[in-house]
Amino acid sequence: MTIKVCVTSSEGQTGHYTLDYLQKNYKDKFDVVPAVYDEEKAESKWKISQTGLTTIKVDADKKETYLEAFKSCEAVFLVPSSAENKVEHGRNMIDACHEADVKFVLLLSMIGTEEEDYLFGKQFKELEEYLFKSGIRQHCVIRSNFYAENLLLYKDSVMKGELPLPIHDGAMSPVSVKDIGKLACHILNDWNSHIGRAYNITGPECINGHQIASQFSKALGKDIKYVDISESDAEVLLKDQNVPPHEIRGLLEFYKLVKNNQMNVISRDFANLTGDQPKSIKEVVEDNKDVFHAREE
Repeated sequence: MTIKVCVTSSEGQTGHYTLDYLQKNYKDKFDVVPAVYDEEKAESKWKISQTGLTTIKVDADKKETYLEAFKSCEAVFLVPSSAENKVEHGRNMIDACHEADVKFVLLLSMIGTEEEDYLFGKQFKELEEYLFKSGIRQHCVIRSNFYAENLLLYKDSVMKGELPLPIHDGAMSPVSVKDIGKLACHILNDWNSHIGRAYNITGPECINGHQIASQFSKALGKDIKYVDISESDAEVLLKDQNVPPHEIRGLLEFYKLVKNNQMNVISRDFANLTGDQPKSIKEVVEDNKDVFHAREE
């Protein structure tokens, strides 16, 4: 008998890799429901179709749509929306889980919830506290670090030989979104062992801008230099990539924490739980070489 599990934000990177890993490794154990906000997002629609799963459309502002998605589900992987009002959306999801009598809730959160001047940290702290007070007894939290894939936003500059970041000599430990999806599946496969736990998930090492650029160089076979830029220049670059204003604010606040060495943290939780090492920046760039090849053509 299969276990019915819903993965929210399935059209996003985290949702996609979670679905993919579940289907490849636990297809006989789980009946997976991909909940999506945007059914017509071309690339995501294609990716989900490759899993053979049927999506269910949800409206983040309407709790009743989550209730429909979570109906008969024993477990839900809550991946908050990327919207500015993600806290309100997250509360709708948690309330729906409670009302649908979901047995186990896995919440994707973020490292840095203790930082007062960090938008993303404050938002995820609110969601964690709301989950803990929701009445849902069986839950677990994955606190992810900055996604290594976010560095692909700078692909145009990288192809010109530069990696521009406003972090001075600060260090960070970016984690691959693929590893978050893999860990989520690992936890869902044996959730009784993870009830009440919160895991901090980072990449394999803390590295500064020069070291990150070096890993780009090794992956791409060309010399990439780190360039320490101002916050205002970083904002322009992110705007050029059409990153939404609230996301820009969150990224700039994160970079400021890195610059002040407040995100110089490393966790072994991923390796301890899965038995595998998390992906390095070099491996993430190698996994996404097509992004750079497309720019060269």
